[in-house]
Amino acid sequence: ETQVDFPSNLSMASTIMKQCSQMHPPHPTILLLLLPLLLVSTAADDSSNEAWPPVVERDALTALRKAFGSRRLRRSWAGFPCALPEQTTWYGIGCAGGRVASIALEGLGLTGKVAPDALANLTVLSSLSLRNNSLSGIMMDFSFNPSMAAIDLSDNMFTGSISGSLLQLRHLNSLQLQHNNFAGAIPPLTQDNLTDFNVSYNSLTGEIPATPVLLSFGISSYQGNPGLCGHPTNTRCLISGEPVPPVVVEHKKSDVSTKSFLLMVFIAIDVVILVVFLALLYTNLKLLKATKEARKRSNGVAEEMEAWSKSMQSVERSAEAGEGRSRLAFMEGEGGFDIRDLLTSSAENLGRGSFGSCYKTMLDGGGQAVVVKRLMDVRPLTSDEFEKTVRLLGSRRHPNLLPLLGFYHSREDKLLLYNFARHGNLFDRIHGERGGNRVPFRWNSRLQVAQGVARAMQFLHLNAEGADAVPHGNLKPSNVLLGENHVALVSDYGLADLIATSVTVQRLVVYKSPEYQHRRSVSRKSDVWSYGCLLLELITGRVSDQSAPRGVRGLELNTWVRRAVREEWTGEVFDLELAGGQRRATQEMVKLLQVAIRCCELVPEKRPEMGEVLQEVEGIMAENSDDDEEDNSSDPSIIED
Repeated sequence: ETQVDFPSNLSMASTIMKQCSQMHPPHPTILLLLLPLLLVSTAADDSSNEAWPPVVERDALTALRKAFGSRRLRRSWAGFPCALPEQTTWYGIGCAGGRVASIALEGLGLTGKVAPDALANLTVLSSLSLRNNSLSGIMMDFSFNPSMAAIDLSDNMFTGSISGSLLQLRHLNSLQLQHNNFAGAIPPLTQDNLTDFNVSYNSLTGEIPATPVLLSFGISSYQGNPGLCGHPTNTRCLISGEPVPPVVVEHKKSDVSTKSFLLMVFIAIDVVILVVFLALLYTNLKLLKATKEARKRSNGVAEEMEAWSKSMQSVERSAEAGEGRSRLAFMEGEGGFDIRDLLTSSAENLGRGSFGSCYKTMLDGGGQAVVVKRLMDVRPLTSDEFEKTVRLLGSRRHPNLLPLLGFYHSREDKLLLYNFARHGNLFDRIHGERGGNRVPFRWNSRLQVAQGVARAMQFLHLNAEGADAVPHGNLKPSNVLLGENHVALVSDYGLADLIATSVTVQRLVVYKSPEYQHRRSVSRKSDVWSYGCLLLELITGRVSDQSAPRGVRGLELNTWVRRAVREEWTGEVFDLELAGGQRRATQEMVKLLQVAIRCCELVPEKRPEMGEVLQEVEGIMAENSDDDEEDNSSDPSIIED
């Protein structure tokens, strides 16, 4: 059998063609003889292209796209994904050295079933993120991806067991599998560089492997899996199949019985001593941790109070020197004190917010409480520009807006003055310590807060300057205060006009919205999204990742709630504190939840206008008013609230 050497034939054909081109004209017979040789050579070249990495990776991604059924990807994924070594026009694809190195398709509403071998031909892939979609199927096989370092399949509908191929990934440092339907045991992962791990809210079972890396993660990485046992859960693992020894009654000598009894007593004493020792050790460690945290908080408060002291000294020097406008200026109808009263008053640190620190001062010997917000990172404005901007903020008056009393401006210090809201803020009211002394935060009170915030936001939207303006920009529970009779007072509105742009992008809530993450743009609908997130937190009683303070890990409430509605376990969404004494509020709760979900749509154009939101909330409030008298008479805690 004759073997054809395609490269040599191709070379031979090229040489003969070159020689023929010098003939005048080329002999037809020679051209006819060369034609089969060129066809065979071309076929061999096409066959070799099938194993060319760009072709293989393109075909692998095309298969993925077909499984997803995404129009957006069909338009974007054309040609070769990594035609340029480090750049690509393929949405969500990252390239390195002309090869596909990362895939990030997050929150695109992708559906379909992913094949287990979908990544087999992406051999240099190091990062995969498909979180917040509706993908299904069993976990992909990562045996052909030795460089894989980060995997995020969270918030999908994957089933089956967690792939054992993860054990082969020596570079794995992040594994996010939470909120799926994975079942079975957790593989005994041993990668020392695995620092981010979460398998919560699946259907995993069995004992958590006692590897150092898996034991280093807390309960939050495993919660929501009732079938798991072992550390760090509180469920002890039972040894399956272990027979219960029968009770055998024997007549033994008294000395043997005495020795057995003494042995059991000694063992019991040893166990008691061990338990006491472990309890003392745990208590000491907990006390040590609490002491460190208290010391840290104390140091933070001391630093804030030192900053306040320095600020007041600066204000006093400016006042004595008569520097420009170094005096208190009040809004119309406000006042009654001057800078001297502020300098001589006692101060209490209330904490640091997005744009500066707040202090509570007592004027008139303790008769009037005023909050002083010391602004930080203020953009370079002249005194006139600062006063014009602040007076515009102060002119916005509404029963559900925290009114601005006055302001102070000097070269070193910029202060805003407000009345003190003695009932604190909405975040603390929802998530505060829940114990015997807590007044329950019932449905009526929460619905009134939702209505008050909606009214304030609609007022800001109606009075905003420019169609593209974001009227508030930083709406979250900690910026909703509770005034007299627990009336909701929205604060921190419009402060973005005073703060440097680079700072607002990092700290404002609207810059966490989906449209900013994908389009780098915000609008009035971003405020609507913020209101929806606030409603979800108000309804569920859970901390949202959009408003979680420093050191507190929040939940991606929008995804969690949508999954609950989709899988028809909506009843578990509502805060248990809502149910007490409210016999006919369930339908109204669901209606408010539907409003929140519509406000949190990923696409801004699908969200309602703030006026439409207010109309729906007021409609729910009107339905609820028919039951107020009966509900309040049957539940004293509502009257107290």
